Amino acid sequence: MAKRNKIENVVEVSAMQSSLRYDLIRNSTYALGIEELRSLGKEPLSFKANMQARLEQPEFYDTWLDSRVGVASKTNSNKFKLILNCKQLKNISPPFNDLSMEVDYSKLKGRIFDLDKIKHGQRLTKEEVLEDPVWLELVEGDKAFLKEYVDFTIAQYKLKDESDLSHFSNLRPFNDITHLMEVGFYSSSFKRDRLVTLTLGSLLECSYAHMADLYNNGCRFLYEK
Repeated sequence: MAKRNKIENVVEVSAMQSSLRYDLIRNSTYALGIEELRSLGKEPLSFKANMQARLEQPEFYDTWLDSRVGVASKTNSNKFKLILNCKQLKNISPPFNDLSMEVDYSKLKGRIFDLDKIKHGQRLTKEEVLEDPVWLELVEGDKAFLKEYVDFTIAQYKLKDESDLSHFSNLRPFNDITHLMEVGFYSSSFKRDRLVTLTLGSLLECSYAHMADLYNNGCRFLYEK
């Protein structure tokens, strides 16, 4: 009888795993991650799709998630373009080994933002997130979805134990968190127009949207199985 129960448990776990919609790949650079996705016949997800995946599988709050969103910086400027479906990033291939990609800013299509006119480098209240132009662009104007994600993210915080915060003292008390989802952009110091990607931070990173280089930090891509 015990053996039968053990077999049934294995079957049940296997069935649960097979019913999961998303899986995660890890690699050492953005280009290698894209190459691995390509070998599976997959493309990097949109920012909104990464957020949706977390609503379905909350375990993905435990890591950052890379996307196909590009952030193009104009030389010596506070302006940048947010490119939701960036072909340059989707077509990247090894042995690309630079922190960023050189581009012609004027030829890229994307929504233009000015650092002097948006909130960045600071966590936002729920109300601020729901009105934030960058976050609204990333969810493709779907404010109801953005609210669902914010509420769900706050609920995930409340499930955390104080021990999860041992090296994040600025987040305490965790279950009273009121500020999250920072927009992490910075002005360009490059001598030429450059392109990087946009990462969705983990729960302990307050689920921020942050510029990330293409080489140093490794990559985490979700894909639909």
